[in-house]
Amino acid sequence: MKITRIDKFDAPVSNGGATAPNLFGVSGSGDGGSATPVAVNSSISTGTADEMIALTRAASADGYRTHSAKIGGSDLAMDIAHMDAISAALPAGEKATFDVNRA
Repeated sequence: MKITRIDKFDAPVSNGGATAPNLFGVSGSGDGGSATPVAVNSSISTGTADEMIALTRAASADGYRTHSAKIGGSDLAMDIAHMDAISAALPAGEKATFDVNRA
């Protein structure tokens, strides 16, 4: 899923037809306002190391440069192996963060 920049989001909201960018002080309608792009992280679902690396590469191809990988199963050694594999597979200049959720 791609994140839409707020200056590209012109759907009317319930505030008298104002658009979301105008509510935030920016405009996608060309009336002089501008938005500063904000980088967002990709969200990489749990899976095998190879599956997670493939998802990271796909997100990288879509323009993401920081990737948040979901880990946190019952096998700590496997979590560490996934972290190492994903980190080693990152293109130069990209970063990974790891979202550890132990249920």
